[in-house]
Parts: sequence; C-alpha cells; structure tokens
Amino acid sequence: MEQIRPLEYTIKIYGEGFTEWFYFDGLRTNNRFRFSMVPEVPKNSRSSYKQNLKLIDKELKKKPQERADALFLVIDTDTLVNNKEQYNLYLATKEKYKKQGVIFIESHPCIELWFLYHLADRFARTNYETYEALRPAVEKVLPGYDKTARYYQKNQFFRENILMDTTKRAQAIDYAIRSCKYTPVANEIANYSEIFKAIHFFRLLQKFVEIRTMLAEHLRRPIYLSHEIEQHKQLHVYWEEKDNKQLCCTLKYKEAKLFCFFADGTVFEMNDREPLTHAPEIISRIELTINQL
Repeated sequence: MEQIRPLEYTIKIYGEGFTEWFYFDGLRTNNRFRFSMVPEVPKNSRSSYKQNLKLIDKELKKKPQERADALFLVIDTDTLVNNKEQYNLYLATKEKYKKQGVIFIESHPCIELWFLYHLADRFARTNYETYEALRPAVEKVLPGYDKTARYYQKNQFFRENILMDTTKRAQAIDYAIRSCKYTPVANEIANYSEIFKAIHFFRLLQKFVEIRTMLAEHLRRPIYLSHEIEQHKQLHVYWEEKDNKQLCCTLKYKEAKLFCFFADGTVFEMNDREPLTHAPEIISRIELTINQL
C-alpha cells in the first residue's frame, strides 16, 4: 500500500495579545492541532485588529501556492462596541475580509468569557462591558488568574481545565453557541464568544485525515481524497482520479454536533471529541461511491 503523506494544511491565527497567543499556542501543543501563531508573542500586551489586518494583507497578496490555507483573526470587541462609528467601520471591514476567506473569531467582552464557559455551573446571559467587569467571575473559577506568560505556561489548573479537558471544552462550546444565538434588546450588552469556530475547524480537518487513513487501510491501494472546507461549519470530501472529481460525503456541524451526510440522504452522527477508530458504515459508503465512478 502506498504510504499516506501527512495532510499539508497551513493555518495562521492572528491574535491581539498575550492571552489569545498563549491560549491557541497551548491548544496546539496540548491537543496536536497543527497551525502557526502570527505574529510571534506580542511585545506589548495588546495590538489592534488594524495592525493584524496589515499582516493579513501581506498574506493575501502572496501567490496561492505560497499563502496559508486558512487565516483566523481572533478579536475582543469590548473596545469597539462603545464607539458606534468605530464599530460600524469594523463591521464593514469584517465583511470585506470575510469575502476573501478570513475567518473572524470574536469574543465580547474578551476571550476570558470563553474560559469562564469551561467552568461555569450553568449557562447564563451576562452583560459584562469590559474585562475588568468580567474579571471577578473569572477569578472565582480560575483562582489566581493572571494575564501573564508565566501563568499561561506554568499554571497547572489552567492547563488541565482549559487546555486539555475535552468534557469542559464541550461545555464551553455549548455555552458559546448558545451565547451567539441570543439577540440583545436595544442598548443591552450581550456577551458572546466564537472561539468554538476554531475548535470545529480543527476537528473537521482531523476527521478528514482519519477518514483518509481508514479508507487507505481498507482499500489497500493509493488514495486520492481531497477536501474543501467552508468556514468552520462543513467540509466536503472528494475522490479525485485523473480528471474526475466526485463528492463522497460532507461533514457538517449542526450547532455542537457533527454529522456525515451522503448524497442518497444517509446521515451518520460523529463524535468529534474521539478518534474515528471504528466507522465501517462511512468507509463502506465512500468505497461504494468510488466504485461507481
């Protein structure tokens, strides 16, 4: 059987400060997600989204074969929403870059809300305007929380509960999705976090690699699977041979649940937190699609 080469896929994540950088870097190293952080560890505690967009512009100007496959901009909106003119400019800018494939991942007021969702007893609509307003709630569940490199690198409680615990992450994803569905009334501050978008994106890619590996082991011949991913929500799996490209299945999130859809209407629910160690039905149906070509 031909050796299956690793999936070559480059993700660049542009964050605003220490917290975003160390969280995603810790997520990468503790969960075997493969992506690079851009820029390097910030010299200052924060940078503006406009500074990061300049870096993204440089990436978008590269030749397609030299450009990263996915670009994320992780941003806290607490400093934006209080200035209507500034916020409207941001929204217009966001729509422009989304059309170029940039994935915006927002939290309001800040990414610490995402940390709180891991350890909160229940989901509640909250109205924190700034990090300082949110901080007491965060410190209740993360004792000694400190926005420093030493804390993010050395604190065992943070590492175990925020970076590694998949059950707590599942709760955070559920709460975050619920927060994004809430429509605020006039003049209400509505907190939300979209960090789950990045987690779903990583997991879609992981599932594609698992399917490709299992299919290779099953068929015991060269594999020609490719994929197309749409934002963080779905990934299409294709079989490519010569000039023929055939859709095999689509992996798609419906809120926090991941499903595998086939053209004949067959649907399988997938556990996105566990390795796809046993999925004969999915592999058999992909093989059936290939044999019909």
